[in-house]
This record gives sequence, structure tokens and C-alpha cells, in this order.
Amino acid sequence: MLDPSPEMAVQIVSTIVDLADSLMRNAKREVAKKALSILEKQYVFAVAEAKAIDDSLAIVMKMGAIDLPYQAKELEQAYAQALLKGDENAARRLEKAKAKLAQAGATFTRLRYDIQNKSIQMGKMGEDLNILRIEAAGEIPSQFVIDKGIKPDKKSYPKKMIIVIVSTLAAVFFSIFLILLVDFVRKSINPPSEA
Repeated sequence: MLDPSPEMAVQIVSTIVDLADSLMRNAKREVAKKALSILEKQYVFAVAEAKAIDDSLAIVMKMGAIDLPYQAKELEQAYAQALLKGDENAARRLEKAKAKLAQAGATFTRLRYDIQNKSIQMGKMGEDLNILRIEAAGEIPSQFVIDKGIKPDKKSYPKKMIIVIVSTLAAVFFSIFLILLVDFVRKSINPPSEA
């Protein structure tokens, strides 16, 4: 049977593809909007945490811990030189400075690692936010049509001979299978008697 209107068939195919794409984009857009809202709240919370860590780090830096590894190295060298020179006053002052640096050192190190980890986390969240904003806009198609439906140049008929051959072969194979099945069932129910 031929399609009575090839133009209508092309229009139906194009409409189905457009509707499927539209539905998929709308579904993705809704999911992305919800995820975007949640991620924006988490990002604001992460920024607040980073600010709190920065404030704590600023307080520790006011206590004298600015660059802990460098300061500890320099204090140790100065302390060793004071001991070599026999300058006990300088050695005591340097011991007090080392003790003060040691008190702030653990906090400084922890806060420095916290701020580094928070920066990495916020960087990833920023990338995710950008991706979700793009998906929430819903402008990227979910399907890529390689070939649009076009009206055929010539009429096409179903190949009746192929349909007849395939259905005949299927009937023959099914009949053979059925005969073998019936024979197997008979032999299993009534085994042949040995004479």
C-alpha cells in the first residue's frame, strides 16, 4: 500500500522529531533548574565558610604566623647562631618567639589546608554551576537530526515476493519444530518397549 500523501508523511516525521526534542529539552531544563537552585545555595554556604576560614587565618596571622615553614626555618637558624655566639638573651627571646609560633602553627597549618581545599571545592562548584545554567536555559537540542525527512522521488511498493517467501519459510520451520516436539513428547511418555 502506498502512502496517499508523501508530503504529509514527511511532515509527520518532522513533527515527531521536533516534539520529542522539545519534550526532552523541557524535562532536562526542569531538572537542571532544581539542581541549579540547590547548588547555588551550597555555593553561597561554601563562600560563607571560606570567609570564616579567611577571618580565622587573619587572626592567626596577627599572632605572628605569616609563612610558617619559612619563619620556623629562620628562627631555628637564628637560634642556632645565638647559641653558637653564646648570646643567652637573644636565645631566650628566640625561644619565646618559637613557642609563640608553635602555638599558632598548628592552627595556621590547618586553616591553610582548609582554605586550599575549600578553594578547590568552590572551583568545582563554579564549573558545575556554569554547566547547570546552560542546561537550565534549555537552548541545547537533545537530539541531532542528521537527515531531515524528505519527500521521496519515486513511489515505493512493498516487496510482496519477499513477504511471501519469508512467511512460507517461517511456516515450514515452525511445522518441522512442532513435529519434532510432538515426537519427543510421545517418546518420553511412552518409551518404546524392547523385544
